[in-house]
Amino acid sequence: MLWLEKLIEANRNRTVHQLLDIQIIPNLSGNEVWAFEYCRINGENAGLIFAIADPEYDNYLDLLYIKRAWSMNIETEKIEEISVIGLSCKAQVGDG
Repeated sequence: MLWLEKLIEANRNRTVHQLLDIQIIPNLSGNEVWAFEYCRINGENAGLIFAIADPEYDNYLDLLYIKRAWSMNIETEKIEEISVIGLSCKAQVGDG
């Protein structure tokens, strides 16, 4: 499940978030991985993207097979499924 929140208030005593949208997403299957770092659409920064991909990489650690993807649209305050055509994300390498 993906959720989009916005910070309403933050001070020493409390933090308040407003829930804007929730998207039910499929479970990963087989060797699929989550991709969400350094995502680009046709070479341009894609912003807040979460994608499901097969863990096969090119020489630059770009995931080769993005299957599905969702964008956090800040203007509409919605989570939107987007086309994977032209979408690339870097693989997360190591333990973080």
